Amino acid sequence: MLELRPYQQRIIDATLVSLAKESKKGSRHIGVYAACGSGKSVLAAFMAQGSALKGNRTLILTHRVEILKQNFGKMELLGLDVSLFEAKTVKIPTGKIVCAMSQTLRSRCENEKYAEEYRKFISSFDFIIVDEAHRADHDPLFKYFRNDAWVIGLTATWLRSGNQKQLGDFYSDIVAVVMPSELIALGHILPSENYVFQ
Repeated sequence: MLELRPYQQRIIDATLVSLAKESKKGSRHIGVYAACGSGKSVLAAFMAQGSALKGNRTLILTHRVEILKQNFGKMELLGLDVSLFEAKTVKIPTGKIVCAMSQTLRSRCENEKYAEEYRKFISSFDFIIVDEAHRADHDPLFKYFRNDAWVIGLTATWLRSGNQKQLGDFYSDIVAVVMPSELIALGHILPSENYVFQ
C-alpha cells in the first residue's frame, strides 16, 4: 500500500494553495520543487488520484523510459486505472490517467499523418503533471495544452541556463516547502559526501 509521508502531504497542500492563488491571477501553471529522493513519483500518483476523483483526465509527462515506468508503477500501487504511452504505443489511450513520453507525443503532433488526432488527445486533459519540468523536452507540448488546463511542473532543479526558454515562461509560481536538510534530518535521504581530485 502506498501512503503519503507527512512532508509529501505538506507539498500537496501547498500546491493546492498555490493553484488557488495563481488561478485568481489568471494562471494555472505552477512549479513544485521536490528534492531528489523526496518521492516525486509518489507525489504525481497522489495528485493524479485526486484529479481523477474530481472527474478530470490527467496526463503525466516525462522524458525518460525509466521514470515513465516508475510513475506508472506508483499509480498502479494506488490501484489507479492508468495507461502507458510510449514509442511503441499505436492506439491513443482513452483512460482517465495516462503516463506518456514527451518526445513521442511531440513527434506524433509534428507528423502530418497524426498531428490532428494527437493534438486533440493532448488538449483533452484537464490536469497535466510535467515530471522533470526543468527539461526542455516538454516545452513544445505546452502549445497543445488547453488554456484552462491545470499544469504542475515537478523537479528538483528549477534552473535552466544558456539559450533555453526560461521556466518563468511556463510557470507563474514555485512551491518549495521541503528542503533537503529536512529530508536528511528525517532519515529519508543521506547527506552528500564530496571529494576533490588534486
